[in-house]
Amino acid sequence: MPLVILLLLTLNLYAERIIALSPAIAEILFAVGRGSEVVGVSDHTVFPKEAAALPKVGGYFQPNIETMLSLQPTRIIGQSNHTALLQQLQHLHVTTQKVNLEHIDSIIETMAQLGHHSAQAQARIAAIRATQKRYTDTVSSQRVLIVFGLVSDLRDPIYVSGPNLFFNEIITLCGASNAVTATLPKQPVLTYETLIALNPDTVLILNAHPAPDADKALQAWYDVPIAAAKNGRILVLNDDFITIPSHRIAQSIATICEALQ
Repeated sequence: MPLVILLLLTLNLYAERIIALSPAIAEILFAVGRGSEVVGVSDHTVFPKEAAALPKVGGYFQPNIETMLSLQPTRIIGQSNHTALLQQLQHLHVTTQKVNLEHIDSIIETMAQLGHHSAQAQARIAAIRATQKRYTDTVSSQRVLIVFGLVSDLRDPIYVSGPNLFFNEIITLCGASNAVTATLPKQPVLTYETLIALNPDTVLILNAHPAPDADKALQAWYDVPIAAAKNGRILVLNDDFITIPSHRIAQSIATICEALQ
């Protein structure tokens, strides 16, 4: 048997049929060279375009088990929010895997693990490390509040990043500090009154899905009696990658640090 054919058969033997339960997992698998093994993704997966074209298995929080099983997966990969679902799938004799994408180091570890420490995975990891190094010596006294989504009525719940997510690590890397204290959970919900009490120097709004009333919503923030509004430091980032904990966190680091300078 020719060596090339033998090699192809060997690679085929180890190839899997993977379902990625979050956009970040799908992005990582494609980034580390395993995109050809992915057979299903979550509804909101938009990058890369090859992943976006794959069959959808449902939303991030409620994927459809029947749809997943119809794709005959050999492995289903999820995050901590999928713990109960992954256990249910195990009872159906499906191989599952849970990955941690809450911190920069855990994102890198997941990339190495899913990429089997391949050269392609290592190159992606090196790009993240290089970006981290570029901003390591940045110094700023800003207290930054990271907000998820731009809404016009600030009497509604305000979803922000606590100190235990990779966003906190990014703004620390940028030389700033999180306006949210360590006594709050990972993704706390603020009230209007709590927002005023925190009095951040900068508000960084991560708004991957801009709404038609964005100008009105932004003005609502400038009407709040906080330092960020008084100093014109209400910043909006519309990049689609900014909230995705994948290899594109290198872009997130650069984008956030540049915005805070």
